[in-house]
Amino acid sequence: MAAITPTAQQLSSVVRQILAAPKFRLANPHLTDEEVADLRRYLRWPRKPVFTPYAETKSGYSQVRAKELGGIKILTHRVTYWQHFARDPAGLDVSHILYIGPKTSRNINPVHLAAESNEINQTRKACFLYFESLMQDRENIEAQGTALESRWLWWQACVREPNGLCRILHSQRTCQICWDEWLKDRREQQGLEEAPQLETEDEASQRLSQDAPALEAEQESSWEAQSNL
Repeated sequence: MAAITPTAQQLSSVVRQILAAPKFRLANPHLTDEEVADLRRYLRWPRKPVFTPYAETKSGYSQVRAKELGGIKILTHRVTYWQHFARDPAGLDVSHILYIGPKTSRNINPVHLAAESNEINQTRKACFLYFESLMQDRENIEAQGTALESRWLWWQACVREPNGLCRILHSQRTCQICWDEWLKDRREQQGLEEAPQLETEDEASQRLSQDAPALEAEQESSWEAQSNL
């Protein structure tokens, strides 16, 4: 993709385009109405994860066809990072630092993103594997009730402090975990909770192939329908 130099207003418009998507609210049932309103009106990001309303279509990430930037396709998490920090991440990876299991890459909240080299980005996978083992330990501890109180205290201590690798390599932005959303995703995968019907890959392909006028008409219609949130 050719280099682009969008203005702050254009970046804000692209982010609002994502937030106004028809399935944004469906993708984020954990957000309160007040949090959604603050996000859409003021781009005020909560501490919670904020999930993309779009399907992953490029290397495990979702894209938006930015009407304010001539209809180019751009990764959603990169544009939210760029807008929030007013920093062009060109030449760097935009890494996810909040582990949520398979939903990690769907989180577009810039509070949980970091721009860094690909080498550092790849090392975060080790932290995520560590977190995954902690999550499995927590499930085992909960299944055995209070019989393993000392084990439970050990688990809490592990969660509070980053592992040694993370303290060294990710000292600027250490990795974190989100137990609630990890558990929710796991229960959905096990069929214990109903998963929301989000955008499919075919629907994403159709959306990304739309021309600018059709995209603009759809966006305006979506925003009007959801203007009360």
